[in-house]
Amino acid sequence: MKHQENKQDKRRWRWTEGTVNTDEEHVQICYGGMPDSDWERLPKIVLLSPPQEKIFTVQFLLIPTGKKENDMIREVRRELDFFLLEKKEENPWAYARYHCGTAANFYSKVHWSFFPKGWKDSQQNNEKYTKKGEDKLSVHIVPAEKGDLKAILNLIKDFERYDVEFAKRYYDVYFKKDKITEKDKVFVAKLDGKTIGVSGFCRDYFSSDYSYWLGWFVVDKEYRGKNKFAVAKRLIERVEAELRKRKIRKLFVNTEDKNARAKSFYAKNQFRTEAVLRDYYYKGEDQLILSKVLIAR
Repeated sequence: MKHQENKQDKRRWRWTEGTVNTDEEHVQICYGGMPDSDWERLPKIVLLSPPQEKIFTVQFLLIPTGKKENDMIREVRRELDFFLLEKKEENPWAYARYHCGTAANFYSKVHWSFFPKGWKDSQQNNEKYTKKGEDKLSVHIVPAEKGDLKAILNLIKDFERYDVEFAKRYYDVYFKKDKITEKDKVFVAKLDGKTIGVSGFCRDYFSSDYSYWLGWFVVDKEYRGKNKFAVAKRLIERVEAELRKRKIRKLFVNTEDKNARAKSFYAKNQFRTEAVLRDYYYKGEDQLILSKVLIAR
């Protein structure tokens, strides 16, 4: 009898058309060839709000004026049915939030983006999915803003105080949107409003657009190595996704040979050693040049 009730309970999930309050948490669904496109310019098809008594509210934004628009809406409807109803997840809303951060979502023509309550930035937020849908604090990977500068410098100072002055000079130029850094990108990891990590990439200005370098990559010491938050992993995934979108083929990074934690992290994320600069930092302190192929030839 209990098994039968569970089956009936699952069948109750459904979605209906209505108005979505974008001041509350919601999902936005766009359409287009993501690797070749600017996310902001993709046609916005649907807004989706969390379920009330197992009923999702869907607001269609695109007006079907021809075959092209109708085809887009048809594909989005198909994904709504699949992820919210047919997949039969225990918590479809939690799974929808998880799907927003997957590679499958990034490379699909139908792109899901999660926005937490009060969120005004239209960048994708990789919300962590938990199978049971528990309401835990999530790490948000977002583009850095000028207001994040103090927190970024504090992270770098805590990790390597000698880098702070050089970092400040770079970020001052970056946040002024100077032409020399126009192709660079900096991301921060935020947890409950606190900045707990930073990463990004910068172009090799004396080379071509074939390769980029990883920028300052620092995670607050309280969150290093904690799988629950996976701050470093999510930062590097966001950087790599943005670079693949720009069709950048290779990412380089340098680190100290004595930094076992960094070496282990990069190895797990498929970076390989390209070169060793002997006595770079001091006698007996070598620098490693690592690289990862993002797009094979």
